[in-house]
Amino acid sequence: MLYKAALRSELSTRLGVSWTPVDKDGVAEVVGVPQALIEQWSARRHELKAVGDELIANREVELGRTLTPNERTECFQIAAYRTRTPKLDADTPTAELRAHWRTEADAWLLGPERWLGDTTNRPTRPAELAAEEVVAEVIVHLEEQSATWGRAKVVEEVSRFVSATTAEEVRECAEVLAERVLADAEVVSLAGPLPAEPPVSLRRRDGMAAVERHGALRFSTRATLRREAAILEGVDAGRDAHAAVVDELTVDRVLADPPLGGDQREAVRGLLTGGEPRRSSRRSGGHGEVARTRRRASRMASRWL
Repeated sequence: MLYKAALRSELSTRLGVSWTPVDKDGVAEVVGVPQALIEQWSARRHELKAVGDELIANREVELGRTLTPNERTECFQIAAYRTRTPKLDADTPTAELRAHWRTEADAWLLGPERWLGDTTNRPTRPAELAAEEVVAEVIVHLEEQSATWGRAKVVEEVSRFVSATTAEEVRECAEVLAERVLADAEVVSLAGPLPAEPPVSLRRRDGMAAVERHGALRFSTRATLRREAAILEGVDAGRDAHAAVVDELTVDRVLADPPLGGDQREAVRGLLTGGEPRRSSRRSGGHGEVARTRRRASRMASRWL
């Protein structure tokens, strides 16, 4: 993410190009490059996605369930191997690379002389978000993605908003913004208590305490912790509610025919006989997902009954 931010800044300074909005992966396109050309040079990505989606669909039919994120990643890795084709490598001379790209662009009637003049020496970009706005937006993004996160993830997120003149300035700006995010009153460190000033013998050369594993410190937000506490309190309060309980004989009859695996049967049985309140909470993230799972199980049972 830092590399992409640095590349954008250097190209903007040297060539005067501007960029489309940066997406969640830190990717932006040079304004003025024809979309048709971008699509042509993204052919392998489209092929990889098509093969990956097919592998995922076949695997889900085979297992009778939705794949986990790790399993989906494995399918796309297999797709990457299957779609790999010989290509120009890092040792190819620059002149040969340029000739290859120009030949392709000319074949598609998208040679640089048709559009290059509109991409360079563009007007100065409008002012970027203020630091306070970046911090607030980054915290929202982090909350949406995960309950906890490390400093590296913060650097990734702030890199999407960094704009500077040189690569070095990008790195420095990202570091400053990351520190501001972690110092925000809404952000909470999940580390255990440590001595305020560890002795020199317990410090590494980078200044961190030797008892802290590098990069292991996790952070969250007060809002996330409040939501988790509300979920836990709701679960605890509903353990003995005995709401909407299906009797064991009916559950056994329902589970006798459907082609479910052992873990799926236990999940359905738990949802139908647990008796916890089926409250839906749009504000509590994981609790909402639990409620949606309960509703799906109930609909399944209704069809089988």
